Amino acid sequence: MDHEIERKAIHMLSALFVFPLLYSRDLFELLVLSSLIAALRLEFTRFHIGRLILFDELLRENERERAAGYFYLLLGLSLLISITHNTSIVVAGILIAAIADGLSAIVGIRFGRVKRVILGKTRSLEGTLTGFLATFLVAFPLLGLKLSLVSSVLYVLNDLFWPGDDNVTNPLIPLVAWRLLLLARSLRRRSLRNTGKRLGARL
Repeated sequence: MDHEIERKAIHMLSALFVFPLLYSRDLFELLVLSSLIAALRLEFTRFHIGRLILFDELLRENERERAAGYFYLLLGLSLLISITHNTSIVVAGILIAAIADGLSAIVGIRFGRVKRVILGKTRSLEGTLTGFLATFLVAFPLLGLKLSLVSSVLYVLNDLFWPGDDNVTNPLIPLVAWRLLLLARSLRRRSLRNTGKRLGARL
């Protein structure tokens, strides 16, 4: 349990990626991609020698036979910056992946009482609510009310039902929320146009 909290505390340090992004987009992208390449090298070395060079004791048992969470997180960030150049969405993605996910796990471990096993993962009501609120709080100043609420709902669904490692999908949450809102707006406009055409035909 202490290892898991230490792991999540280190995980939350990935929020520091925000600072080079605010200084220079090019520097940020170079840092993320370089970190991904370094992580890939570390993973190859780990599978070759049988242990991680640093923090091997923090690996979960289910990570011994597959890529570790830090690699998936860097992969998720790399996917995010390859899809969008919207700084607000990228910052929100970093903070959700780092802060919301970290706080959710720590609160769930320390204070979780109402627990369920979903798709082989233990989740607590307290941790899930913390993840929802933390996602909203970090996203709201950047994305506004609607997009933050949708992102919070997506965070919970991703945390509970994503069958793989959610480190790769957490950074993408605000981007998916934005696309969903755009789709909903487009469908609404199309529906209004069709309704207008039908009314015009009747008249």
